[in-house]
Amino acid sequence: MHLYALGLTAGGGCGGAVYGNFSGDAKAHEVVVNHGARLELLRCDGNGVRSLCVAEAFGVCRSVRALRPSGATKDVLVVGSDSGQLAVLSYEAKAGRFVRTHCEKYGKSGCRRAVAGQYIAVDPSGRAIMVAAVEKQKLVYMVTRDNAERLVIASPLEAHKQETLTFACEALHVGLDNPVFACLEVNYAAAASGQPATKSLVLYEVEEGLNHVVRKSVRPTLRSGNMLVPVPGGADGPGGVFVCGDGWIEYQPGVSGPSEREQAEGYLRVALPRRDDVPVDRGVLIVSHVLTHRKLKDRVILFFLLQNEYGDVYRLDLELSEDRQTLNGFSIKYFDTLPVARSLCLTKRGFLFLAAECGGHKLYKLDAKLGADEDTARVAASRVKPDLAGAVAATASGASVSFAPRPHRNVHFLDALDSLAPCTAMQVEEMFGEDRKQIMLACGRGSRSSVRVLRYGLEVTELASSPLPGTPGAVWTIRAAADEPETGDKYIVVTFGNVTLVLSVGETVEEAVGTGLVTTKKTLAIKRAASGGIVQVCDDGVRIAKDGASTVIFNASSGKRIDCAALNERQLAIALEGGRIHYFELDEAGSFSEKAVHEAGEDIKCLAIGALPPGRTRSPFLSLGTFSNSVEMLSLRPDNLMKQLSMQALPDQPASICIVELEGVGLTLAVGLRNGHLVRSVIDEANGTVVDSRTTFLGNMPVRCYSVQLPVEAGLDKRQTGLLALSSRPALAFAYHGQPKLVPLSYRQLSHACNFESDLCDGFVAVAENSLRILTIDDLTADFNAKTIPLRYTPRALLRYRNNLVTLEGDHNVLPRDDDGTQAPPQQNGAMSDAEDDEEDMNEEELRAAKMVTVQQTGLPKAGKGNTGHWASLVRVLNPATSASTVIPLDADELALCSTVIGDVLVVGTVVGLELHPQRHRKARLRTFKFTPSGTPNLLKLELIHITDVEGQNMPRAICTLSDEFIAVGIGSLVRVYSVGSRKLLRKTETRCGQTSICVLQARGDRVFASDAAASTTVLKFTASDLTLTAVADDLVPRLSVATEVLDYDTVAGSDKLGNFFVLRVPADLDAGDLGALRTANLWEQTRSGGGAPNKLDALTNYYLGELVTSLRKSAIVQGRAEALIYSTTMGSVGCLIPFATKSDVEFFSLLEMHLRSLDDLSLVGRDHLAYRSCFAPVKGVIDGVLCEQFKILPADKQDVIAKELDRTPAEVIKKLEDMRTLVLLA
Repeated sequence: MHLYALGLTAGGGCGGAVYGNFSGDAKAHEVVVNHGARLELLRCDGNGVRSLCVAEAFGVCRSVRALRPSGATKDVLVVGSDSGQLAVLSYEAKAGRFVRTHCEKYGKSGCRRAVAGQYIAVDPSGRAIMVAAVEKQKLVYMVTRDNAERLVIASPLEAHKQETLTFACEALHVGLDNPVFACLEVNYAAAASGQPATKSLVLYEVEEGLNHVVRKSVRPTLRSGNMLVPVPGGADGPGGVFVCGDGWIEYQPGVSGPSEREQAEGYLRVALPRRDDVPVDRGVLIVSHVLTHRKLKDRVILFFLLQNEYGDVYRLDLELSEDRQTLNGFSIKYFDTLPVARSLCLTKRGFLFLAAECGGHKLYKLDAKLGADEDTARVAASRVKPDLAGAVAATASGASVSFAPRPHRNVHFLDALDSLAPCTAMQVEEMFGEDRKQIMLACGRGSRSSVRVLRYGLEVTELASSPLPGTPGAVWTIRAAADEPETGDKYIVVTFGNVTLVLSVGETVEEAVGTGLVTTKKTLAIKRAASGGIVQVCDDGVRIAKDGASTVIFNASSGKRIDCAALNERQLAIALEGGRIHYFELDEAGSFSEKAVHEAGEDIKCLAIGALPPGRTRSPFLSLGTFSNSVEMLSLRPDNLMKQLSMQALPDQPASICIVELEGVGLTLAVGLRNGHLVRSVIDEANGTVVDSRTTFLGNMPVRCYSVQLPVEAGLDKRQTGLLALSSRPALAFAYHGQPKLVPLSYRQLSHACNFESDLCDGFVAVAENSLRILTIDDLTADFNAKTIPLRYTPRALLRYRNNLVTLEGDHNVLPRDDDGTQAPPQQNGAMSDAEDDEEDMNEEELRAAKMVTVQQTGLPKAGKGNTGHWASLVRVLNPATSASTVIPLDADELALCSTVIGDVLVVGTVVGLELHPQRHRKARLRTFKFTPSGTPNLLKLELIHITDVEGQNMPRAICTLSDEFIAVGIGSLVRVYSVGSRKLLRKTETRCGQTSICVLQARGDRVFASDAAASTTVLKFTASDLTLTAVADDLVPRLSVATEVLDYDTVAGSDKLGNFFVLRVPADLDAGDLGALRTANLWEQTRSGGGAPNKLDALTNYYLGELVTSLRKSAIVQGRAEALIYSTTMGSVGCLIPFATKSDVEFFSLLEMHLRSLDDLSLVGRDHLAYRSCFAPVKGVIDGVLCEQFKILPADKQDVIAKELDRTPAEVIKKLEDMRTLVLLA
């Protein structure tokens, strides 16, 4: 077995983000987001967030930081990864890609706790970099620049400390003094002797003159400390660092050490304000922060925005002395509530980018006042002597301030980057009556959870729709003249069988009068000429309308009608019956004069002239399609006017032709065929020959091609021209990140279309049946569009029953809420709330606005910390087409774990009072429901039939249907078979086949594939006649199974917790007669003797994906196309593994992969590709499609070298890569 691993959607999960200026544009504000195995460069401004570059790292990026060397004009990116090397990346704006400039090796590869790379700290002055590991290892690199202004990194300086764990690492602001790094460390040597380990703030100073690192200071701090926040130093502030812990923030000075007052009275410490629905016994930890500069007249005010684990953002203000070198105090208050962030990035213009921990990333604009004029209660810091065993309540004087979350007041939402992370479950089904299946994902966490219905295609927004009096033959738009006050398109022209309708575009669209256009004849082509007139081609002649009058410039000869025409602002070509072509050009007088006549010798089906190239007066080529299944290319240059340059044979008659300049491709000839195929070819502009032809099937209707303009607002880096192809399903060809792509539109069938521009929108006007529609595409960056259906709790499982989905939802230590999204009454902690203090002074309107807080903003209310077995859970039946649902809440503290459908019955495995550490529970159950009509069309509801208690100390984590009578349940390490009775489930048989807990069960025929959380997969045989379960085969490798999918009777695919994908198969030489001998054996007796199953599974494939796969499904997205194995991950990625059909394809892609692996700059982080994909087991049977697609972005000289080794041209290699992707996605 050989598979081709291909990504369908890029994961939006975030491991951190950094702000900087990476492109060198002084006005640009950019953010680099770490997606684990990918790096993405974003530009944030008033227009929203735009992606500039997405780079595959082919390694796990553990940490990223921005570095601006002294005297440099742009930032570089410092990356710590699993390569055991420190990588420095520079962004090349012209090429649109990251380039590795340095790669300093310091340790072994892999994410190891004792190998540096988990933490990176960069000196604010750009002089030094500290790279730290979780345990022991710390290295410091000095950074300088040579005479050529190139970055130079010196040899590393060691700062290791044995038996030390690091929790945080930051660089302090020290101005031009020696660089200083602060770390939160725990020396666990004392714990070995039974003494409590102490957490300390350790300062490391880099002696630049002596070229070594000194462990300057060690100061004990509270054990709950988790984050360091550097304070501006040098001329801007006192320096030092804030230590953030559980409910408190403490200021620690820099290397100068504590002052006399600090030694006598203690350090400044403040208690964090607490949300009023957070119980007192629950902690509050800071998880992200950002420094804010605010200019006020002749001074700069510094303050921090800090976010806690519940999403509440605080504003921390500094009270500095006159010389700004002493911190007299600081205070903190509630600022706003936002989604929980991994990183907060604030641009100089006040745009706040929030890299979310889960769900989509957000861009906000900070309010100009920044909450300075609010009357929100503020907590001031006080001096507290070190008390390492003290409680949080003793960390500051006075009672803790409480607040109630409120709607956004200090931030204004601007834009969002959608993310599917984390994906917890997936189904691939057709539930909307379409020609292809949808990918349904259970995504998110807590109150921001949802079911996403993914369709392959760009999302189309319909702005307007108007009925037409008949069936249109074509539609055009006419721009306003240059001397007219209007901008954009002024008219929409629709032609019918023998009439033409002219509509004027304004505040409303209505029929235009006095245009000078002929409306009593059929229009073949129409466009505004460069002279200002409107050229109209009808079947009897050509007219030009200007100032309400019409002038005939060509009359068709007697008995000859015009079949087709093509024109731009300065050129016109018409084809008469019999194949005569007349060519015209705009003369100096502003009229079209005939330049040439060409006899084609046969009737012409369609004509095409390209748009005028910038700075030129003519397009160089005319293309014509004939009824003899061919396309000819004619020259329009004066020296060889109407000379045939090339001819292309087609498999069917052309229905339309379009010449368009596509970004990343060049001048392209697009031919739509009668049989529903689109043929795209590149035109050699030097000689007019047609090369690199690619054919794509779009539908069962003739393809019509149109040139459209794509705006920057759709997510592109610049405005570009696209190709719109219409068949039974429309598709759009354009370039994203410099790479051409063809993506269908998620919209109904369109017959005609034309580009449309106005002050309100940029899109296109199209004809669907007998209606005229104005459409826009808002996002060109995502190949899949998603329908979002919100959920109440974190989804745990997802399965289909008829046209409904069943979701199991549940969250730990939260209070249940109602269907309308309102919270249950919160637990009060006894402190006064600011909102309650001011409520009496609000009028009715202000009070209503203050209470418009949704649970999606604030998150679910928390239960007490002492109640560790508290859960809120439900079972939901959902109609994805209408988003309607019915809900069955479970009992208090009960959590739904797994489910299956047998007939019209749903069996759900639940656990009551589950505690995670140590894992234990009060009871386990199997709930049996029956599907019944809900009263809402196409929506079912559940009725409880009975509850079956599960004996013992184990809970049901997996369940599957064996037949119409039996189900199998994984209870601990047992597989137990039940049948559905009238009063409870009836136990039939059981067997032991795991070590810890069966987490996945799937059945195929009489075989059961049981996957254990620590012991991989065991294949069992179920015999219904004598109710026995017999082991067939198990795996030699103890895999930490997460998800499996049965491929056939003998084969199963799976994933583990380490990010590996594998395929296992029952041995081919297994004798069916041996199975009968095993029926009398008890499986648990065999495993107890150490032998396990009598046969061992063969590993067909091993492949490291780099992300934890949560779901696997074997399906064909397009009906009738090849089946693929589709997977989803915790980082929000959706990908597929495609089986190769021929041996020649395996050999081709294996060679291509081998040559790409040999490239020196393949991995941005310096990771060996073969070692990366073989992280835990040698890669076997899988070709890395992500690597193969890097061929497209290689420089031309490297493409030529690799293609020559493959006995192909670069165009043929790229075509082969595109064919593999369209094999799954396009019909």
